[in-house]
Amino acid sequence: MKRYLLHICWLVMLIPCLGFSQESTTNVMQVFYTDLAKRDALHEQQLIFVNLEDQEDFWQDQNDFENLLGKENPKAYQVYLKGKRMAYRLHQKECDASCGHGEAYVKKAAFYSIHALETTYAFKTKKPQIRD
Repeated sequence: MKRYLLHICWLVMLIPCLGFSQESTTNVMQVFYTDLAKRDALHEQQLIFVNLEDQEDFWQDQNDFENLLGKENPKAYQVYLKGKRMAYRLHQKECDASCGHGEAYVKKAAFYSIHALETTYAFKTKKPQIRD
């Protein structure tokens, strides 16, 4: 009987700890994707492309990564977008015409400015078909 009572006491004391671990996991996820966004933005700001094909490939890969992240983990995607928006805005304050960012970079900066503020983002998925 004492053994069961001891197990029940341990369970009662450990249940509140389970809720705290979920909060810390969320915070870790936010920190990870915010840092990743900042590193990616810094990398993108320093890129110099040799030719147009390399530039297109890079931005296509970046779009593919973001779309996959959005489909698999929408919360992480929103954190990532907000981190990118913040990093791009900080760079924009220091940047002038001498930075020489390409058209694709400018388009992505506009994308982050608009979509980082939204709470949800519609991904390219097949629309359900209505049948008679």
